[in-house]
Amino acid sequence: MVSENEAPTLKEPKETLEDEFVDWHLNQPVLEVLAHVPMYDALLDKYIVSLEIGENGSEYIQSIAPKKMKDPGLFILPCRLGDSKPFDTLADLGSCVNLLPLNHFKELKVGLLKETDDVPGLADGTKLYPVGIMRNVEVHVEKLKLFKDFHVVDMEREPTCPLLVGRGFLATANSVIDCKKAKIAVGEGLTRSIFRVEELDFGDDNEPY
Repeated sequence: MVSENEAPTLKEPKETLEDEFVDWHLNQPVLEVLAHVPMYDALLDKYIVSLEIGENGSEYIQSIAPKKMKDPGLFILPCRLGDSKPFDTLADLGSCVNLLPLNHFKELKVGLLKETDDVPGLADGTKLYPVGIMRNVEVHVEKLKLFKDFHVVDMEREPTCPLLVGRGFLATANSVIDCKKAKIAVGEGLTRSIFRVEELDFGDDNEPY
């Protein structure tokens, strides 16, 4: 029984997700920072969904639209095979294999050519039939050293970029591509190197590979 002189006990309201952020003065820069911290991903998603932000809600979450950017160009790495000189090497996220023209294979003499049944597909739907494959080729990208396989192909014309490396190579090299800043980083720690996009002239009908 409650005494007349006793004040009734008020039940504290349940704290909401929005209340947790109220002292944070949440704004666009903070959202950008938290978006890069994996542990906050789910929390931010719940927070944004829980907001009753009305018709102009998108302006609250994203104050302005991103600036339209031009094509940054091709990401080129200076790769050495064994003791060779550095070659312009096209980093191609669309490729699952690493390619080396037959004439360069003959000049470099960095490994033995072995038979392969691999038939990689090209972006235009055609098939590529390598003359062979080099296993565990020693590759240097500045301070980074790794070993990868290269498919050797007989090409009708000389490519502007003698070498092409695909997704497996880039993953092994711990590559990070930043299209906005037009740079590619490979390696980590003491072996880390950063390269800028190079402007290459391929001519009217020429292509990098």
